[in-house]
Amino acid sequence: MFKAQGFVGTYCEGGGILTVLKALSLDKLTELNTFNSRKDSCTRFIEAQFTILSDHKNEILDSILKTSEVRFLNNFSEIISYESIQEYYPGLSIEFAKHLVKKLDREVFFQVADNFFQSPYNYRKGWPDLTLVNSQEIRFVEIKTTDKLHRSQIQVIDKFRPLIPAEFEVLKLIKD
Repeated sequence: MFKAQGFVGTYCEGGGILTVLKALSLDKLTELNTFNSRKDSCTRFIEAQFTILSDHKNEILDSILKTSEVRFLNNFSEIISYESIQEYYPGLSIEFAKHLVKKLDREVFFQVADNFFQSPYNYRKGWPDLTLVNSQEIRFVEIKTTDKLHRSQIQVIDKFRPLIPAEFEVLKLIKD
């Protein structure tokens, strides 16, 4: 349905936006990596890296603003080349990353990362199921069948909706 409307996206909850943040800051995360390992920087969850490297928050945030689009796309491609990333975050694609980074001002990513730093392990869960982007809009869509929004979902929506110029919505599937 969304593809027919011209959207590209991911279906791995926060994996899309969090991997974009990681790709935007990957070179700085690698420089600061305690194991001197680029692979570790690519495959370690961003919530762990932001926690471990919290003393370097300003450097990491600054790198988000300074990473070129070409460098970002190379970093994103490198990150998603790892089997573990494909396993944890299925559906990530260069096409999605390219569209999202073109659609959002870099300052938005800076603000999202800055807020994510406040409580990385609390904000890693609760992102909507789908992150979608087309030439007109960005949508975060939570898919529900019988349950309601969880506390973590409400927390993430309340925290990040004011920062991201996107639609946050719930799509309720009803069995005929």
